[in-house]
Amino acid sequence: MPRGLQFSIFVILGVALSAFTPGTDHNLMNASSGPIVLDIRSSCDQPITHFRLTPGHSVGFNGVFQHLRVRMVSGKMLTFSERQLIQLHGDSVPTRGGWLVEDSGVRSVSSRDYNLAYRRFHKVWP
Repeated sequence: MPRGLQFSIFVILGVALSAFTPGTDHNLMNASSGPIVLDIRSSCDQPITHFRLTPGHSVGFNGVFQHLRVRMVSGKMLTFSERQLIQLHGDSVPTRGGWLVEDSGVRSVSSRDYNLAYRRFHKVWP
C-alpha cells in the first residue's frame, strides 16, 4: 500500500476517533447520567439557547466563553458567569478548551481527559 494512502487513512481515523469538533474553540460534553439543557454565550457565536444534550454528546462553539446555564434532569440549575468560568479554567480567560458537565458539576479538562470521557461514553478504544 503506498505511503501516502496509509498516511491518509491514519489521518482520517485520527479525526474520527477525536471527540473535538473540528474548527471550534470549545467543546462541551454531557458527561452526566441524564439529558441536560444548555444556554451558552460566547464572544464570537450567536447564543446557544435551550440546547438539549443527551449523555455522551457535545456542542462546539467559538470565542471567549462568557456564560453557561445548565438544567439537569433532576431540575437542578447550574449557572456560571465569565468570572466563574475563568476560575474553572485555571484562572485564565477561557478562549479554548474542553468542558465536561457531570452530575457533580462543570469542569474544564485537558483535551486528553475530554477524549477519554468521550471514549468512555462511546466505547471507542484505539
